[in-house]
Amino acid sequence: MTKSPVIGKRIKNVRKSLNLTQVELGRKIGMNDKAASSRISHYEQATHYPPYEFIIALSKLSQFPISYFYEDNEELASSIQILYNLSHGHKKLILSVLSELKDRDCAS
Repeated sequence: MTKSPVIGKRIKNVRKSLNLTQVELGRKIGMNDKAASSRISHYEQATHYPPYEFIIALSKLSQFPISYFYEDNEELASSIQILYNLSHGHKKLILSVLSELKDRDCAS
C-alpha cells in the first residue's frame, strides 16, 4: 500500500461530517486525550500514515466503508459511500442496471 494524502483528506472529511474535533474523534476511537489531537492532525496532514486498525475503527464509527478512505478517485469514492448506505434491495437493483449497461456497451 502506498502512502497517499487522500487518506488524510478522507479522515478530515469524515471527522468534519461527524462534527467532531480531533480530540473528540480520538476519544471515540479509544485514544487518550493527550495523543489524539496530535496523531489525528498528523494523519489528516498525511505526515503519518494511520494504522489499518484506526481506519477500521473510524469506518465503524462513521458508517463510511473502509474502501472509501483508500480510493483516490473522488467520483468513485462518492459512489462507494452512496452505494454503501443503500438497502440490500437497492444495491441489487443498481448492480443489475450497471451490469446491463456494461453488457450493452460491450455489444456495441
